[in-house]
Amino acid sequence: MAEQRKFDPEAAREFQRAVREQILDPLEDTLMPMFKDEKILNREPRFGQLQSAQQAKTKYAEYHSATWQALEQLRSNSYGMLQKLDESIEANDASEDANVSEMRSYEGEL
Repeated sequence: MAEQRKFDPEAAREFQRAVREQILDPLEDTLMPMFKDEKILNREPRFGQLQSAQQAKTKYAEYHSATWQALEQLRSNSYGMLQKLDESIEANDASEDANVSEMRSYEGEL
């Protein structure tokens, strides 16, 4: 007998909680604020006046930009995943309601 696939809305909700608690909350509450205002990750180190300072400054700016973009992409993907999970849970609920309604409509015919 073939294995049936089933959508478990409670498992989806648990996954949502895990994404929020383990990814989004630390990202939003701890890491992202460090990139704002005068926080540590928003300040450029002092590279000095040596000849290699400009090269170090350029590499740092590239690294900082790539890190910021990766964090923004992680944020965007996480929020998108939560939205799709919400849509899946809602669609499942609507489908279940339709199934129950259809089954009840057959009760009169039995």
